[in-house]
Amino acid sequence: MSIPPLEPLPQAGDSGLELAQLPGRRTGGQGTPIPVGQDLSIFTNVSAGQGCNLPGAGVSPSEEYIIANHGLAPLNVYPPVGGTIGTLGTNLAYSLAAGSALRFLYLGNGAWTQGG
Repeated sequence: MSIPPLEPLPQAGDSGLELAQLPGRRTGGQGTPIPVGQDLSIFTNVSAGQGCNLPGAGVSPSEEYIIANHGLAPLNVYPPVGGTIGTLGTNLAYSLAAGSALRFLYLGNGAWTQGG
């Protein structure tokens, strides 16, 4: 299943946007990326090494989050501290290609899976 195009793209001045939808500013490991705070997060300015964290607390199993990377570099999507994404090891990031979007499904106990 493919994700339909996201049009029009939200802009920084639009009301209701959370930090996760604004251009990424943080780099480094799992402790510094932007936290994803809603079920649709759009990153519009991604440089090498920047990323976001999927939530751990307050999320119920089977909740979905869509992350879109409209930047020019891959976006590192990290699980919550101590968590996993798919078959990646604990605390390892999923690399979301530039110009793509992906659904992340929460399985519970800090475990996420990803797919179309």
